[in-house]
Amino acid sequence: MSEQISIAPKSGEQEAILARIASGASLSEAHDIDQDFLDLCYAVGSNAYKERDYTTAYRAFLFLCLHGHTQSDYWTALASVFAIQGQPFRALPLLETAWQLLPSPENAYRLAEGCIRCGEKKAAKEVLTAALEDLDRAKAQTPLRARVAAALKSLD
Repeated sequence: MSEQISIAPKSGEQEAILARIASGASLSEAHDIDQDFLDLCYAVGSNAYKERDYTTAYRAFLFLCLHGHTQSDYWTALASVFAIQGQPFRALPLLETAWQLLPSPENAYRLAEGCIRCGEKKAAKEVLTAALEDLDRAKAQTPLRARVAAALKSLD
């Protein structure tokens, strides 16, 4: 008969983990999960996504969102699983979280795309306008600026 191995923290450990989370630590920080492991999980999720194994990609990216919750890339990756499966309404709050964690023009563009897919054109217009203003202030003449401007124009 095989022996059961428990990975659940014991009572004292649980209290310590909860105290670390209460002080602002992510689950990965509270559990002492290092960045190398999170990077490996991201690679697993990315490879699964490329192989169209969306169940594995979902699980890997969900784990990352829960354990490394302050990384906008994790939230964007999880949103991509829902988007590719035609579930934009499930992707939209994840894209919004990514944008709130890192309000970059790239994340704004992704959020606006999600808004458009969900029929939220007014919200998409607001996000794209703010992104275009940021890009113009930075005097950025990049392909992203062109995409943002084109998406904004298409909403008029």
